[in-house]
Amino acid sequence: MQSQDDLLDLVGRIYDAAIDPSLWPDVLSALCDATGSAGVNFMIVDKASGLIPRSVSVGIPSDRVDEYNYHVVKFDPRVKYGFENPQKKIIYDYQFTNESEMDRSEYYNWLNMLGGFRYFLAARVLENQDVTAFVSLQRLARDGHADQPAIDRFQRLASHLSRAAEIGLRFDDLHLRTGALGDAMDSPRFGIILLDEQGAVLQANRAADEVIAASDGLRGGLDGVRAVRPHDDAALQRLIGEAIRTGLGIGLGAGGAIAIPRPSGKRPYQVMVSPLPVRESLFALRRPAAVVFVTDPEHADELPEATLRRLFGLSKREAAVAALMATGMTIERAADALGVTRNTARNALQSVYRKTGTRRQSELVRLLLRSPAGLAPGT
Repeated sequence: MQSQDDLLDLVGRIYDAAIDPSLWPDVLSALCDATGSAGVNFMIVDKASGLIPRSVSVGIPSDRVDEYNYHVVKFDPRVKYGFENPQKKIIYDYQFTNESEMDRSEYYNWLNMLGGFRYFLAARVLENQDVTAFVSLQRLARDGHADQPAIDRFQRLASHLSRAAEIGLRFDDLHLRTGALGDAMDSPRFGIILLDEQGAVLQANRAADEVIAASDGLRGGLDGVRAVRPHDDAALQRLIGEAIRTGLGIGLGAGGAIAIPRPSGKRPYQVMVSPLPVRESLFALRRPAAVVFVTDPEHADELPEATLRRLFGLSKREAAVAALMATGMTIERAADALGVTRNTARNALQSVYRKTGTRRQSELVRLLLRSPAGLAPGT
């Protein structure tokens, strides 16, 4: 049995993990020790699909975790009982089954194949319109079902796990609102659209909403950001897919830029797509994986080059390149606009990256929009 000091230490570590998701594996391992469990699974169940898009497990074979999350969970009587009884905060086998039924159950036979797992003790730690989160302790058949003192001890710990889940959810929401491009979302200069891992619109600023509402070459909806013309849309979706894969860490593409013609005859929208590294998260079902910048050349104002030169020590040419790149323009189009060779423009851009401490166009846009240059009169 764990000492009081050990339990106090575990409670403190639970709250640390609420802010830093990378700490959950160590916390769950300590939870196993504190409760005499053979394994533990912290799982976020998507109510719409019934699947588990996020989980952290300890003591359970990783290949079987994936099998459970994307298939077996649909047939798990424990989860079914949990969904049917939302008022119950602590759930265990004897509430809905008995030993003879377990012996005949295909699910419990599957559990046994994991290495002798049979019993469980779970806490509902988060409940909202989208997800239910459970922390589920797994016990071996030879260890028997948890006795009442163990259930009571876990219930005390579960209150802290629940509070940590609420904190984690709030931090994830805060990161979404202030992390991925931060203050730049408030800029009236460009449309900025954050896309999730499936390419759906996660968040858009007012300028982007105005572009979408106009439906003049671009539209947005449940299927993401789309170009009106099929040929343009195919090219746009290739860029978006490439950027998302890179954001998820499974691709090497950098996105890119494209001009989207407008049925109204106005100058084409300048659209730039870039990856956003997906932040580690346990609670957020939808995380930003790519960003789309939309510039309307009919309304876009250039950033004041003099301010850029003063703030970042840029030369006149470097400031001119930076200002054009901040509108979502490609380096090739910027070179044409400035009347210089593309090699000259690229060299200037590399110098801009070096002086501003950025590495790619999306980072440069974020920096410039958050700088005093982006807040100058007339912007």
